[in-house]
Amino acid sequence: MRRVPPRSQVARRVSGAAIARKVAVASGVSGPSKASFDLEAGGAAGRTENDGPAGVSQIVSGVSATAGSAGTPGFSGVSGPSGTAETSGFSGSAAGAAPAVPAGIKPGDFFTLLMTDFQGEYQVYIAAAGECLVMVRFALSLLAAPFAATIALVSAKVVPAAWLTSWEHLPGYLFGLLAAFGVLAILPYLRMIEASITHVRTARAMNNFRLLYARELRGEFAARGWSPNLPVDPSYPDSFAPLSWPGINAIVLATLEAGYITVGMVGLARVRPAPLLIVFGTATIAMLLFSVYYIRTNVSRRRKEPANPLGFPRVET
Repeated sequence: MRRVPPRSQVARRVSGAAIARKVAVASGVSGPSKASFDLEAGGAAGRTENDGPAGVSQIVSGVSATAGSAGTPGFSGVSGPSGTAETSGFSGSAAGAAPAVPAGIKPGDFFTLLMTDFQGEYQVYIAAAGECLVMVRFALSLLAAPFAATIALVSAKVVPAAWLTSWEHLPGYLFGLLAAFGVLAILPYLRMIEASITHVRTARAMNNFRLLYARELRGEFAARGWSPNLPVDPSYPDSFAPLSWPGINAIVLATLEAGYITVGMVGLARVRPAPLLIVFGTATIAMLLFSVYYIRTNVSRRRKEPANPLGFPRVET
């Protein structure tokens, strides 16, 4: 015969199922979900041996563990699978994940950075040398423009060729052209100075790179009887070098532009062209233009020859 449980046990089972439903609602599980029915069934089945408050605590623990593992919002004080309080309402796997930290520069990456930096500086070095040459050609082209205009005027019979032999008979607009193109040529002159400074600065940077590998391979160089014949001084070449090609270009262009401006202004003023006046005006303007080169190239860094800290026997200057 089937054994009928007493009414007290049935009442306790029903109260345990009601508590399970309340806990499930407080945990965020709405409606008669499958998890709540399973918990109720499990709680009712497990009450045969453990009737009383202990069985209710097991049901509550099972609901809290289910809510924490599913990642549904919970409430403070309900313990998760690891026994820690779920105060944020999210699962332990989501809340405990640390943000990814980007890896730093490794020692092996420095060689790549050095190679990239050297290639960039070498490209700037080549571009600066090309720009310096282009600016010199452009300045000389501007200075040749007044002569081309005069030849065109004589060929068109606008200006008689006989007028070119006398200062008094030259038209004023020819002197104006001379002064105007002398002033215009100052712009490529300034750009040439900046290009030459950039060229020298990148040359010093490449010497610094050469010093890097020369120090590391000094023992290999001595064993093979070889040494680099290029400078390894990062302070060489010097920016201000009047007898170098950039310095000579600056001197020549400054003198030509000063002569054009002086002759043009004297001719426009219809002043008698005394040689002392022409020389004084040309020298004054040339010194002003050359002072720009002197100041921009930072004369305080002047050196006579490159340093040789590693004692290489052959270093070009």
